[in-house]
Amino acid sequence: MTMAESNDPVRPPQQPRPRVAPPALPTDMRGRFLRIRLIVGRQMLDERIIRDREPITIGESPEATFTVNPGWLEGIRLERHALFTFINGRYVLDVTSEMDGKVTTFQGDHTLEEMRQIGHARRTKTGWRLDLDSRSTGKIEVGTMIVLFQFVGVASSGGDRLPHGRTLIERLRAAWRAFWMD
Repeated sequence: MTMAESNDPVRPPQQPRPRVAPPALPTDMRGRFLRIRLIVGRQMLDERIIRDREPITIGESPEATFTVNPGWLEGIRLERHALFTFINGRYVLDVTSEMDGKVTTFQGDHTLEEMRQIGHARRTKTGWRLDLDSRSTGKIEVGTMIVLFQFVGVASSGGDRLPHGRTLIERLRAAWRAFWMD
């Protein structure tokens, strides 16, 4: 029996599948990374610029991105809470009812309570969710701990000097101190 007499259709040779690029970030998030500071009292405990788009967790668990001392939480139970999550090309902030603070987003400058009342925060199983944009900044209070965040563009080399003889990091630190610590 020849191939022409067979009932099987002739299969074309297998072609390699084209590579599909990951979804592009919206133009306002390209080159922008999340900078997070943890402060207890007036002492900065940790500061990181998060370059990957994985969920950023906070809690008592050693697997959390930011592991915190239970004494700082003042009775608030956080095993491993996803505070920031990257969904559909943007970050969202997930807060619990025990958290307080203020956030500046494309919707304005509001406290978390105001965001809940005016409907800018959506209810979830674990608390409330707020959409963030590339200009968002915030101060979240969890017990005696403060989480400060902002989106930054990171220069290719950390030692690049900006006008006035100061590095970008020095200027950002001065701006943070002036805004949040006074």
